[in-house]
Order: sequence, then C-alpha cells, then structure tokens
Amino acid sequence: MNSSQTYGKAFWLLCLNSFFFFLSFSLLLGELPNYLTQLGGQGLKGWIIGLFTISALIGRLYSGRWSDKFGRKPMILIGCIAAAFSGLGYILFVSVAGFLAIRFFHGFSTGFGPTGTTAMLSDIIPEHKRGEAMGVLGFCIQIGMAMGPYLGTEIALEWGMNRLFNLSTLMALVSLALIFTLPETLPAKRKFEGRDLLIFLKAIYEPQVLYPMLVMLFSVVLYGAIVTVLPDVCMHMGFQNKSSFMLAVTLSSMAVRIFAGKWSDRYGRIPIVFLGLLLQLTATIFLVKIQTPTEIIIATAIYGMGTGILSPVLFAWAVDQSDPQHRGRALSSLYIAMEAGIGAGAVFGAQLFENSNSNISLVFGMTAISIFLGIAVAWLAWRKKRHELG
Repeated sequence: MNSSQTYGKAFWLLCLNSFFFFLSFSLLLGELPNYLTQLGGQGLKGWIIGLFTISALIGRLYSGRWSDKFGRKPMILIGCIAAAFSGLGYILFVSVAGFLAIRFFHGFSTGFGPTGTTAMLSDIIPEHKRGEAMGVLGFCIQIGMAMGPYLGTEIALEWGMNRLFNLSTLMALVSLALIFTLPETLPAKRKFEGRDLLIFLKAIYEPQVLYPMLVMLFSVVLYGAIVTVLPDVCMHMGFQNKSSFMLAVTLSSMAVRIFAGKWSDRYGRIPIVFLGLLLQLTATIFLVKIQTPTEIIIATAIYGMGTGILSPVLFAWAVDQSDPQHRGRALSSLYIAMEAGIGAGAVFGAQLFENSNSNISLVFGMTAISIFLGIAVAWLAWRKKRHELG
C-alpha cells in the first residue's frame, strides 16, 4: 500500500462514525451529576462513571474475541444501538434506580463500539503509519468530545434534559447509519454458538500487550477522577458553564494527538509514553492545589496534552506487540484496562471527595500515585526492550 492509498474512504468514514458516536456519549458528561442530584441520588455520583465502566468492561470481555471471530462491523453496530437506546432510556426511567440501570446499560456501547473501530483501523492501515492513523482517529474523536460537554450544558440550560437526551440519541443514530457505508475488513469465520458466551482468561487477555495495558490502567485513573469531581468544583467556583474544563482538556488533546502518533512512529512508542505520563503528573501537581478557575483551566489543558499523547501511542504500541490473528483480543485487553482505571478513579475519587472542595488534594494525591506507577511500568518496558536489543 503506497502513501497515497494510506487513508482511503473507509478510514475517513470510520473517523466520521467515531465522531458522532463520541459526541452522543460526551453530550451528557457534564450534566449527569447534577441530574442525578435532582433525582435524589447526590450520594451516588461516583457510580455515574462507575456503573458505566463496569458494563463497558463486561462488554470488553467479549468484544475483542468476537471481533476476531465474527467481524469488526457487528461490534460497532452493537455499540451504536446501545447508545441510541440509552438516550431514550434516560427519558423513560425517571428515578434514581432507573437512571442507574440505564447508565449500566449505556456502558455496553463503549464496551463494543470502540473495540471494533480500532481493530478495523488496524486492518486497513499499514504498520509504518499506524501511530499517525491512531492520532487522526483520536483527533476526530476529540472533536466530538470537545463539543459534547460544552454543548450539552448549554442545551440543558436552555431546553432541559429531555432535549439533551433526544440529541444524544440522534447522534448515536447518525453513527449507526454510517456503519452501513463501511466494508467489513474481517469476515465472520463461523456462526455464533452458545460457547461464545463463556469467558476464558486466554480469550480476553493478550499477554504480549501487558506493558501498554498496565500503563493504560494507571494513567486513566486521573480521567475518572476529573470527570467525577471537577464539575462540582467548577460549579462552586462560579463557572458559568461547568463543563468549560472539558473544553480545555479536549482542545489541548486535539492539538497534540496527530503529532504524537507521528513522533511515536519515528522515535518509538515508549519515549513518547514517558512524555505523556510526565505531562499528566504535572497536571496532578496543579490539581492538588487548585484555588482559582484559571488554575483549573491550566491544569486540565496540561492533562489534555498528556492524554492526547498517550491515547494513540498506547494503542499503536499494543497493536505492534500483538499477533495479527488476535488484534481484537489485544485491543480489548487495553480497553479492559482503560475501563477498570476510569471506574476506579471515579468511584474512589467520589469517595475521597465527599462533595467537599477541601478534599480535592486527597483525590488528586491518589491519582498522582497511580501515574507514578504508570511511569514505573513504562521504565520496566524500556529496560526490557534495551535488554532485548543487546
């Protein structure tokens, strides 16, 4: 495949599909904590992300293996359908229990969709352009993630939550429609059987991607804490739009994603992973002592650069290390680590925060420890690689 053929129609349709999928998801992020409070569940905010990530993790247990056996498109279809039904479910089930049940169901959307998307991308992009391609896909995702929280808050303030849920459903349906324009890159090897519902460690864990998997686990704890705690902090500090910090995260992330992929193609995955982790560590130092809105924007912008570097590079690193026959499983392993880390950050962050700004240093002190662990894993991977090279 020459350079002029690297990014074809299928790649750009995949990017567009991901944009609408993540816009559907992110529209709700900034408003769900306050919505749950209005329903009477203010003590359960950590479970907004916690339940979502638990079901997403369950989905990952199947999506990687299934994408290798039954094709990439069915996984993306399941994700989009789950997202569309969830938007409607929030409208129909107006109680704390109903909300939490729908939130759990909503997590299956990201448990299936992104696994199929990333596996499909790895099928159609050559290895020497993989980091860059992951960056381009991530850039399109980040546009959706950037627009979502800010627009979601504006829509909720102007027209109410039901209109917001309807818009989330519409974006999921657009994403669903785009799937039918995509070719299948890995036709099904056989029909679905009952034994495919069984879970085996060998079927969900790819040992060759252990290092990127652990770095992912420890690095995303910070994201879980940020999306759970900072909306309340911003509201108390008088932000007109409490999702403004997410705009800082996503814009700064977009600014570095494409370059990060190219850098990792040229200089190697691990050195660029170190750079991303150091930026995240810097962000936590700011977040531990935040006192003003300006400090929140600066800290989250630095965090955005860190995650913008890490996301495409970790996925490219995992694909590099995996067996081509088990790419879906390798990517699923990485996504399982991501969901576990985000869930841990959300649940433990909410428990430490206890709806009090005075506890902010405890929350981000916890995330700093997690990032230090990620740096330690990256260092071990670097030492192992140097040893193998002699």
